[in-house]
Amino acid sequence: DHELRTPMCMAKLAAEELSNEDASPRGVLVRQLMGRALARLEAEIGDILLHARLTAERPPRDETVVSLGELCGEAARSLAEEAAARSVRVEILRNASGASARGDRAQLASAVRHLIANAVRFNRKGGRVLVRAERDGDRVTVEVADEGGVIPPEHLPRVFDPYYQAAHYLTRSTGGLGLGLAIARGVFEGHGGGIGVTNRPGVGCEFRAWLPAFAPAAAG
Repeated sequence: DHELRTPMCMAKLAAEELSNEDASPRGVLVRQLMGRALARLEAEIGDILLHARLTAERPPRDETVVSLGELCGEAARSLAEEAAARSVRVEILRNASGASARGDRAQLASAVRHLIANAVRFNRKGGRVLVRAERDGDRVTVEVADEGGVIPPEHLPRVFDPYYQAAHYLTRSTGGLGLGLAIARGVFEGHGGGIGVTNRPGVGCEFRAWLPAFAPAAAG
């Protein structure tokens, strides 16, 4: 952890120091590019470390009651700029107030964000991302559908494998390490739930993740 985070922190501090210096218009542009590159690198380091923790025998967690609907809304807002740049609309179709589970909020937030980010990045220009969070009996579910075309059937069993973005059918310019779906699977399965993907013929694909629903203790 420290071996990756310490150099990253030093690079960010150096970039912040440079931002206080006078610069030409070109220098300002270079600093902006450097800032975006460092932010992306920091996010990817975070993904590597989280994936490493999830693959440990007993990954540490902080338990609390989490609203999956809230996490979907937060993720959509954090991805608004990227979605707009790709001409993709993220629509929250259902955000049930009772869609709560018990788990690590940071890990679940990361998993939900990766699901929605994946749908944004592998969508068509002008496409939509449809997001639902709801309670279904003793489960809470998050469904994320895109309009980016179907996944070839032979690849469906492997889309949750780490680094599988390198597959030939995912060679569009999306960036990232290909860990997002692996992280989502690790988080949901690690919380006693699961995740799957199906094709929507002629449209795109839909990811459906679930967790055991939070059941408050009965009074008295």
